[in-house]
Amino acid sequence: MSTQQQKSDDAQLSIWKVIIGNISSLHQMFKLTKGVGFRSSTQPTTVIFGAIAFTILSYFSFTGSAVAANLHSCSNLAKGSIITMISPNTKPIESTIPDLIQRQAQAWETADSDKLIADFAEDSVFIVPGSRFRGKQEIKAAADDYFAQVTETNITINTIIVQGNKGAVEWIWRQRNKETGELSKAEDAIIFELEQGKIKYWREYMDNKSQV
Repeated sequence: MSTQQQKSDDAQLSIWKVIIGNISSLHQMFKLTKGVGFRSSTQPTTVIFGAIAFTILSYFSFTGSAVAANLHSCSNLAKGSIITMISPNTKPIESTIPDLIQRQAQAWETADSDKLIADFAEDSVFIVPGSRFRGKQEIKAAADDYFAQVTETNITINTIIVQGNKGAVEWIWRQRNKETGELSKAEDAIIFELEQGKIKYWREYMDNKSQV
């Protein structure tokens, strides 16, 4: 058998493995929709069509990393917690993004500004409504100022969407004002971009008025 033929056979085998794996995940989701609720707002129909979409995308995914990423995405959908949508052109960096988001949430919750900026690039930009901070030191100073005013920060991650080195996060933010004791909540959507594994751009869009 020629080397070219062997590569072709291996590629076809990888494709079928992906398809079979995603069909299995799809079957699991069909069972989940029979009376099992989802913690996120994702509707069963959306989950099913999402699984079908992943199956189609996986057909065109030839690399091992893309296969693993798509199967991992289906697994997260089945659990109904964090939804990680990954494009078929998966790069190794993408698999680390959910961990990075978890670290960011934990840094805010534990009031750890050093841990917070560890994932940011030196020339990064951090934007929140009404304010823009440039570079790690400005971001750290802004975080320390926040920690001086609030306590009991709690973050619930609902959705993580990833495509290449860019992505979006939807999380629910809760905090208590140290001076007044008032507890506040906000829905927060974030757009981010990475460069060499570090956060280059981070912009938050907050809704403080909706019922969370």
